[in-house]
Amino acid sequence: MLNHFPNDGTMRTRTCTIGLALILTLWGTGRAQTDTSRWVFFPSRTLFAPLMANHEEPRMGIQQEIGTSNMKVAIGNSVDAFEYHTGIDTIRCSLMFFVYALANDYRGYRLKIDAADGFFGFGFNYHTRSPWSFRFRALHLSAHLVDGHYNDAIEQWRDNKIPFPFSRNYGEIVAAYATGISRCPLRLYAGTSYAPIVKPKDIRGWAGIAGWELQTPGSIHAYLAHHFLLLGAPTYIGTNTVESGVKFGGDSGRGIRLFLMYQNGWDNFGEYYNERNEFFGAGFAVEFWE
Repeated sequence: MLNHFPNDGTMRTRTCTIGLALILTLWGTGRAQTDTSRWVFFPSRTLFAPLMANHEEPRMGIQQEIGTSNMKVAIGNSVDAFEYHTGIDTIRCSLMFFVYALANDYRGYRLKIDAADGFFGFGFNYHTRSPWSFRFRALHLSAHLVDGHYNDAIEQWRDNKIPFPFSRNYGEIVAAYATGISRCPLRLYAGTSYAPIVKPKDIRGWAGIAGWELQTPGSIHAYLAHHFLLLGAPTYIGTNTVESGVKFGGDSGRGIRLFLMYQNGWDNFGEYYNERNEFFGAGFAVEFWE
C-alpha cells in the first residue's frame, strides 16, 4: 500500500518553514507599526493589574503563616500578548500561568511541599478613557497533595487524608472602577465566576468576588487591600483576605511588596477546599509586570 503521508524529515522542514514565515510576518507587522496602529504585540504596561489580595492571581513571592510552619510559595506571571485599540477603547489578550505551593516544613535546607495548586489560562481586558475597566478570564485549576503530606516513617498520608481528583474550570468576569481619595489611588471591583466542570461535584458552580485597593502616592508607598470571595463547598461561605504593606515601585507597575495579611474563610488550597482556615501572615511579593 502506498504511503501518502510525508516522512518525518519532510514534516520537520515544512513545520520550520511555516514557523519561520509566521515569525517574519509578526516581526514585519511590529516593525511597520506607528502610533496610529490598531494592533500591538506585547504592549507595554499592564492594562488590568492583578488583584492584590486575591489568591487566584499570578504572583511571585512567599507568605509565612504566623505561629505555624506553613509557608505559601508563589511562582507565576501574566503577560499581555497583544492589543487592539481605537481612539478611546483598548482590548487586550493576556496569558496566565501560575502555581501556589504549601510548604509545611523547611528544616534541613529544603522545603517539604504539602499541597500545590496550578493555574493556567487566558483572558481579555477592556479599558476606555472612563474610570471603568473590565476583565474576563478562563482558567483551569488543578490541585494535588505532594510528598510533604506523606509520613515516610509510618508510610501513610498525614491525618488520614489521601489525594483525590480536584479541578475547577471556570470563567470569571470582573468590573473595576478607579478613583481616588485625597490623591490616593483607589480601585473598587466586583465580579462573578462560573465553573461548568468541577471535581468534586459538591463544589457549587457560581462564585462571587468583590474588593478594593487603596494606595498612597509615590514610588515608595503604603497600600491596603481587601478581597472577598463567596464560594459554595457546598455551603456558600464568605472568605475575607486583608493585606496591608509597603510597595517599592509604582502603584500599578513593577515593584516589591512587603506585607502583613489576615484571612478567614475557606482554605486557599484545593485539596483542602471544604476546610475552614483563619490565620495571620507576613511575606513579600515581586511584581514584574509593567
